[in-house]
Amino acid sequence: MIDWKELYASSSYTTAEKYRRFENGPIGLIARYLFGVCYKSNCLLGSCIEDIKTGKTPPTGTATYFDNGNIDWFKPNEIGESKYLNASKNKITKVAIEQKKATIFKKDTLLLNCIGDIGRVSILKVNASSNQQITGINLTKEINPEYAYYYFLSSRMLFQIGQLETTLPIINQAKIRNIPFSKVSMDIQDNIISFLNYCLECLLKEELPVNNSFNLPANVYHVAKLIFLHHRFNKECLNIMKTNQNISILFVNQFYKKP
Repeated sequence: MIDWKELYASSSYTTAEKYRRFENGPIGLIARYLFGVCYKSNCLLGSCIEDIKTGKTPPTGTATYFDNGNIDWFKPNEIGESKYLNASKNKITKVAIEQKKATIFKKDTLLLNCIGDIGRVSILKVNASSNQQITGINLTKEINPEYAYYYFLSSRMLFQIGQLETTLPIINQAKIRNIPFSKVSMDIQDNIISFLNYCLECLLKEELPVNNSFNLPANVYHVAKLIFLHHRFNKECLNIMKTNQNISILFVNQFYKKP
């Protein structure tokens, strides 16, 4: 599985910062072009949802819900840290599930932050649970979860429409169902996934995307290359600025150095 977590593996960024950098980086921008220009929304997400439910927090004072637990229980700061979720920091027990004190999500569920920094999303790769700030979305067999992941990555503003700046942002299940969505054939979904994963590989290797054999509109490849070139130029400018800053600091320190 191709993931972008290693892009920020050694950084001190928060999950929210990592996600914003990724969604506003080359992959997010290319996805935004694909879904904003080539494959625009043509239905509501609700028509593609098979099941949707929100997580729960078991009573924290009940030890049998947490002690020696082996069921992954995700919190908001873990959603969006990477494309895939394989293991959580916190665990709950089978007792919490059996007594309906927690919600269980199936593998390949899309977990979505719905309170606070709303719209961050990851794909669950194990059966797991979450707290009440997270909603799990299972799509119909006509939609590849990874395709939906890239769509949500490029379209987070759709979750934020109508939010008041003076209140804690929140989106409920009804609003999620009414979000515009781009439903295309499985062949197109596979092509988009393969191309974006290829672009991610290029980003990790610091190479330009030159493969144009993904059966997508011809202008997509040109746009992707331009986005990568712009990204590279920005990085080079930042490196030059940091170098100049370090030289300036060294000069000032030497100039004012006491004899």
